[in-house]
Amino acid sequence: AGPAGAIAGPAGSNAAPAGSNAAPVGSNAGLAQTARLFARRRLTGTSSGKDTWHVALEVEGALAGYQPGDCVAVAPENDPSEVDALLGWLGSEANDGARTALVRERCLQRISSDLLGLLAPHSARAAELADDADARRAFVGGARVRDLLETAAPACVDASALLGALRPLAPRLYSIASRPLRNPRDVHFTVDAVRSPQNGRET
Repeated sequence: AGPAGAIAGPAGSNAAPAGSNAAPVGSNAGLAQTARLFARRRLTGTSSGKDTWHVALEVEGALAGYQPGDCVAVAPENDPSEVDALLGWLGSEANDGARTALVRERCLQRISSDLLGLLAPHSARAAELADDADARRAFVGGARVRDLLETAAPACVDASALLGALRPLAPRLYSIASRPLRNPRDVHFTVDAVRSPQNGRET
């Protein structure tokens, strides 16, 4: 099955997209569209070990010829509070372009080897992780970009270097559970939320 479209939503976990504002969408024909979140309902009980949500989107332009099992690609955006923390770390190096990239284009949940290399001259912890594969695997498995930046002096690298060292923010793919026969503008799918504590913060 191929991708049927894309919608913007929050990153950080696989939680259901929140809010009801229109969001950018790309169809399987590559055309830019918008979609509105019109339903978001939890399917699992509070005692369940899973956190599963039914999510429904209304697309401004109908997605052509999709079938159940095709994918909708969610183009996530990062948590504004986390972006603000990184911009605060950058200090005077921060600018509007950096904010846009950190919100929409760069992954803040996974630490790249390029970021370790960039910070190694400025952080003993980053240098240690760059040289020790076992320590690196243990650290990056439960840490975010923000956690590594906090081991170095604020603004020790400029915004362009930091952005270049971060991974691209990849879309999330969800299997469509609805048929377009009744309303070809509606897309329904389910989302399993996955959350874990990281350095005292739940993500």
